[in-house]
Amino acid sequence: MEWINKEFATLTIGDKRLEKRAKKVLAQLSNNPTDSIPAACNGAAETKAAYRFFDNEQVTPEKIQSTHLEATLTRMSSHPVVLLPQDTTVLNFSTQYERKDAGPTTKDSTKGIHLHCFL
Repeated sequence: MEWINKEFATLTIGDKRLEKRAKKVLAQLSNNPTDSIPAACNGAAETKAAYRFFDNEQVTPEKIQSTHLEATLTRMSSHPVVLLPQDTTVLNFSTQYERKDAGPTTKDSTKGIHLHCFL
């Protein structure tokens, strides 16, 4: 759990109980990232607590992401070189005829979007 304390060292939600719950939820979800919230929480009470955490108005994606970004930049700054592998894939929406937010990709007949991310 030490890595979670480092990751959330700068987390400021405005309520110490919520900040403690954030660390607990991260620990539960990181044990097996593909699990659903109920599977990761191992019980009704912990599942309810996780959903109440996410539903709390003080908990925002920006607060969680900003502390993660800060921790990531801190980790990166301790290395002379940081590699960011990248990948581009095409999301094909050709069969979703009513979509208006997709355009041509590699061929005029393929409707979709390019997704370019780094891991």
